[in-house]
Amino acid sequence: MYSPELMAKSVALAFIGDVMLGRGVNEEIPQRSAESFWGDVLPILRGVDAVIANLECAITQNTQECRRTPKVFHFRADPAAVEVLRAANIQCVNLANTAKRNKSIQGTARNWKSLQPNYGNYSGGLSGTG
Repeated sequence: MYSPELMAKSVALAFIGDVMLGRGVNEEIPQRSAESFWGDVLPILRGVDAVIANLECAITQNTQECRRTPKVFHFRADPAAVEVLRAANIQCVNLANTAKRNKSIQGTARNWKSLQPNYGNYSGGLSGTG
């Protein structure tokens, strides 16, 4: 329903792509604060109403690599990586094809379970996952 008060409020959004929390980053997460991964851009991300990010790795404890889709690289981060996303005001994530195809279907399902408590808002589906 139209409301002049609601229409007068502006919303600032930030969109960021290719957030990679796997590989070397995943190894650093236990030793560093979640905020430290964002460097000088952190105040900008925290200064907007919401950040939407493209997540380039599965966040799951599953280590079984996908065998249906041949890949050279398999990117995965531990569930603790969610704190890195939260530190940057990320309100919604898109699960990139690499995130969906890096692990088995069970790993992808665990990926969503890791994200669900913090990110009821995500896009990307099981279609084409293997």
